[in-house]
Amino acid sequence: MYLDRGYPSSVKGGTAIASDVDDRGEHGRRLADPETYRPPACRACGRKLHAHGTRERRPVGETPIEIRRYRCRGCGGVVQVLPAFLARHLWRTWRAIEEVTTRPPEAPSVVPARTRRRWRERLREPARPVLHVLSALRRPALSSVVARIGLDATRGELASAFPTVAGTLAALTILVNHVVPGLRMM
Repeated sequence: MYLDRGYPSSVKGGTAIASDVDDRGEHGRRLADPETYRPPACRACGRKLHAHGTRERRPVGETPIEIRRYRCRGCGGVVQVLPAFLARHLWRTWRAIEEVTTRPPEAPSVVPARTRRRWRERLREPARPVLHVLSALRRPALSSVVARIGLDATRGELASAFPTVAGTLAALTILVNHVVPGLRMM
């Protein structure tokens, strides 16, 4: 199950999400200067991270995109920073994922039928761990969504209720990742 596992305590590095980078233009500007994407400190040891180069990410149906990486000289952990428009652990952009998951199953799509079925199945799984994380934040808007849909809601029900608070499935996933790194919504 994707929702009940964060990073194990032994993980050094990982993936950080730049929640304020919504498009390729802003991403390109930030890539030009390593300081603009640098996380504040290493999650494992608290030391400053140093620019470690880039790697290419190839979202299906999209132009490849460079991802900035940082390395901790203290513990050796490597952190990659994803812009908010790229889905973590998935081979698509959030725009493509949201188009598929919000349309009727029979709607035409460039995403293969098997992938569409898999994403819809994930949305039918229980959202209890994510709901607990959201309720623990003690934000009135989030708490009201959790109270309205209940702790037995599915991920899809949570995704449907969440736009009234913050907008998109991507925003929900980014929020959950910031609170509990490694905890997945999709």
